[in-house]
Amino acid sequence: MNKIKIFLSQTLESPAAVPLALLVVCLGGYGVLIPWVGYYGDDLSYAWLAYQSHQIRLFFEGNRPFFGDYFSLLTQFLGPAPWHWQVLELLCRWGSALALWYLLRLVWPRQKAAAVTAAALFALYPGFWLNSEALTFHPFFVQLIIFLCSLVATVLSLRSPTRRLAWLAAALLGAFMNIWISEYFYTLELVRLVLIWFELGRQPGSQKQRLGRAFLQDLPFLALFGGYMGLRLCGVGNYSGTYSLVLLDNLRVDAWGAVQGLVVRIVQDVWTFSIYSFGRTFSLPGLENRSLKVIVPFLAVMLLVTLLWFAWMRRIEKPTRTFSLIGAGVLCLLLAGGPIWAADLRWLGDAGTSRFSMPFMLGACLLVVGLVGLIPWAGLRAAGYAALTSACMAYQLLLGFNFVQQVEAQKDFLWQLAERMPQLRSGTLLITNLDLLDYNSDNSNAALVNWLYNPLGGQRIIDYYVTQDLRRMAELIDQGQRFVAPEGGQRFVAPEGGQTATPTLERHSIGLFNFQSVVVISYHYPNCLRILDPELDIANPYFPLVYREAARLTDYAAAGVAVADGQIPRPPVELYGRQALPDNWCRDYQKASRAAQMAEWNRVVEVGNHALAREYPGTNPPELLVFIEGYARTGNWQRAGELIRSVVEQDKLYTPMLCRLKDRLTDSTPDTPDRTQALQRLACPAAP
Repeated sequence: MNKIKIFLSQTLESPAAVPLALLVVCLGGYGVLIPWVGYYGDDLSYAWLAYQSHQIRLFFEGNRPFFGDYFSLLTQFLGPAPWHWQVLELLCRWGSALALWYLLRLVWPRQKAAAVTAAALFALYPGFWLNSEALTFHPFFVQLIIFLCSLVATVLSLRSPTRRLAWLAAALLGAFMNIWISEYFYTLELVRLVLIWFELGRQPGSQKQRLGRAFLQDLPFLALFGGYMGLRLCGVGNYSGTYSLVLLDNLRVDAWGAVQGLVVRIVQDVWTFSIYSFGRTFSLPGLENRSLKVIVPFLAVMLLVTLLWFAWMRRIEKPTRTFSLIGAGVLCLLLAGGPIWAADLRWLGDAGTSRFSMPFMLGACLLVVGLVGLIPWAGLRAAGYAALTSACMAYQLLLGFNFVQQVEAQKDFLWQLAERMPQLRSGTLLITNLDLLDYNSDNSNAALVNWLYNPLGGQRIIDYYVTQDLRRMAELIDQGQRFVAPEGGQRFVAPEGGQTATPTLERHSIGLFNFQSVVVISYHYPNCLRILDPELDIANPYFPLVYREAARLTDYAAAGVAVADGQIPRPPVELYGRQALPDNWCRDYQKASRAAQMAEWNRVVEVGNHALAREYPGTNPPELLVFIEGYARTGNWQRAGELIRSVVEQDKLYTPMLCRLKDRLTDSTPDTPDRTQALQRLACPAAP
């Protein structure tokens, strides 16, 4: 035991203690799940463009053109396996935490515990939820490393007269790269003036002289910042940008109202991205839904982290005030939001818009650590540092579990899509529900679909696109585009006067899409993917009206016909490995739906007998409708009636859909006593 204590004591006192501790913190928050985390959101778009169509620059044309060159170079060295990028992201988070710790160590050498904890919180900042989108967001942490190292070089230039020019040149280079890479941390550059003023406090002279010297020292950086901003505002460099300067427009229209609104936004964002974000970590979201086999060891590990951090903080904590840390935190928070407020970008409580918290990371960590540092009792102060660190680690780990689960949803979606539409026609637009896949957008979903059906890619051309945009659906409906059903598809009859879509060449971030046809689908993991039925889903109680009406747009010929299992496309091996074709309820449902599309009702019954024998999961009653119709059209009304009762018992709100199916079956099947008995249980309104 004494040897262990001596070893721990020597380790904690070694120069490598803090870097190792910060690495362990990053591994605990992010590294544990690296083998199972995949691509999400723009990651999928980037990966598709880089590794399949080889047009990664396309995504950044007119918007952060530097990223096009950066990713073109980097993707040549890092392959498409998602874990490659997860490791890079982890190293970037670690590097940014190290840079912050070194800066704080220079500026506040006595605040050892506060500096280490602030760096750990910076690595685990809970306001940012998209660490798993490693391919997309790791450059911003590279940018943070550069910016923080630039601040370090500024401090060293003031302390090293013999090497002042070298450190100043390094600081200027870092400042330029910060404002050149992206707009996220533009206005944080203004923190440098206060940092210089604070550092000059070590030298003799009046406050007026000190301020004047600070301004002169910062003048090259201010000139660089102002000059580059002016060029950007003038559109120099073929940079069109994605967002407009809404604040300037508002000031022109109503200056006083715009100022009032800005003040309110500043207060809201400062609170949300600092105190609120860190306070939320103690709720441990989603842990209550896990089994005791997960909860118990998880809490045990977090308790161990808390105890170890507490012991370390007690060892290195010095009784010093942290008012200056609080002031620095507030200043950074007030300056950080310039780009966000200028474009009127708002956090909507979701993962996608949590990226707007990134400029506030620095200020939030300094403020929270500074507030904990005001606790007068050393033990309680150390406990506060430890509790914050372990809570943030737990929070990020729980977020990671959510992303891991989405990998299963992506695979399931692609398997079902391939089974239902193994030969999806090129030029097909898939209209989907709003929550098709968590963390994904239209572009990323389209990248998945293109990777499935056309793994070789194309030069600036994509064969498929996916939209969850209700406005796009409404536009298509208003245009009166209706698609004629294939011959033999007796279930699906287009409205009179139907017409095919007019081919249109559309520009998207992942390529040019030659729009020719539409298929409307619904998917909620772990339920089955469904092509919406224009007759039945118009009465679906859980769909928005515009989505129900969009079901009429489906071109069933574009969905393709049945093929052998060996001809069904597989989800990308690079993303999901070589997994066997699933054998489950949803696969049977897709086979039955494909057979129903071709009016092969005996085949529907054959699949239904096999599927219903394995026990229906009972999560989505509309999945039973295809089997109801199959049994009814082959004369097995007793079985059809049993399934009708099952649907009503699960959810009576689906009765209108059943009534529409009843009308269709009444028009297309012989009138028999069995049919009357099976259908009379439905309390449907009389036909007008």
